[in-house]
Amino acid sequence: MQIGVLFRPCISVVGMAPVSDSVFTASDEDAAGQVAKVYDAVRKQDWGVAALAVHSFRSRGYDGAVSEHACSILTTELMRALPVCDPPHDEAAMAMAAFSDSTQAEAAEKIILMKMTGHVSIAEEVFHELVHRSIGWHQADPQKVRGLATLVPDSPYCNSVLRAAPDAAMRNVEVRNVAGVEIRDQHIVAQPGGASSAEKALLPLYRSLQEREFHTAVSTVFMHLSAVANVGIITMIDLQTISDSLTRREFSYARSGIVDIVLYDPTTNFSPTLAFELDSPLHDDATQHERDTMKNRILALAGLPLVRVRPDRTGLDRTDFTAMLLNDGWPDRIAEQNNL
Repeated sequence: MQIGVLFRPCISVVGMAPVSDSVFTASDEDAAGQVAKVYDAVRKQDWGVAALAVHSFRSRGYDGAVSEHACSILTTELMRALPVCDPPHDEAAMAMAAFSDSTQAEAAEKIILMKMTGHVSIAEEVFHELVHRSIGWHQADPQKVRGLATLVPDSPYCNSVLRAAPDAAMRNVEVRNVAGVEIRDQHIVAQPGGASSAEKALLPLYRSLQEREFHTAVSTVFMHLSAVANVGIITMIDLQTISDSLTRREFSYARSGIVDIVLYDPTTNFSPTLAFELDSPLHDDATQHERDTMKNRILALAGLPLVRVRPDRTGLDRTDFTAMLLNDGWPDRIAEQNNL
């Protein structure tokens, strides 16, 4: 069967139905404003920004109906804008058609994530199509492709993808119910050559011994807080609240940048309280310096204090870092900050 790829123009959203008054209450002005941002981003076909706005609704505590409405706007218009697959509804054709550009692919990935985490509900056929298109888009990344294929293992196309990979670890899922809780236990069955590939795919939490020692010291000094290593900026900051103050480059960096260590306060629903960056001479590089400057500004706009630590020599251990933090008075500073 020959599979062709056609393209259709994006249907304008100017004629979309306005936000229904029944979705919001009188106290939902901020929510209505955020939905309006989704409309605006969709009109501009800025799919990544629209998806990020929808993704932020849960952290803002909006009513589920608002999230569903915004996701419906995004999903409906994104599906209309996607390249046409021929023949329609064919899984292989969906994968071949994929997306027109990276912004569509990025939005699809966000929608898939929100669906998998229960953030929003979308039709199963839409979910399946986005997964198949994403597989086609990421063909150059076998590991990503296999991960996407596991989301719809009953699909003949996804099943063929999983079995076609020569070093793929086939997964047997055992489902059981314990005290009313469903547990899905995924067993890895190594195929020829699969074990070595799996070992290479797994990355350690720390990129250096010094990072591990510094994290241990921070955890010791701030025992009343939770010290988490390598935290994605997008997981701790609602970028939509500061998007008007960010440049396009800063906004793009914020979606992929990480912070070495973030302290979370369990007494405030584990809100981020303080961030640490462990710098080295590599940060003197012009490119790295630019990233550091963007990170500094993003965290400052969000109101999260950032402390940069640059050792004057290598080989420092947790004892050295602990002494440094104590001598610099950080526990007292945190206490003063919490009492403000």
